[in-house]
Amino acid sequence: MASQDEAFRVPRWAWRSLGVTTTAVLLLAGEVLGALGAAVSFASAEVIFDAAELER
Repeated sequence: MASQDEAFRVPRWAWRSLGVTTTAVLLLAGEVLGALGAAVSFASAEVIFDAAELER
């Protein structure tokens, strides 16, 4: 049986594609600051998740 941490794990490609899609949609809608915020948020989350994986 999988542990609780691995049961709801999202594949890295899905996470990155969601970030790119969100940023692109916001840019197409003319929301430049929103797109910048989304890009920074997803990039920060990548760094945090990488650090968490290294601690395991």
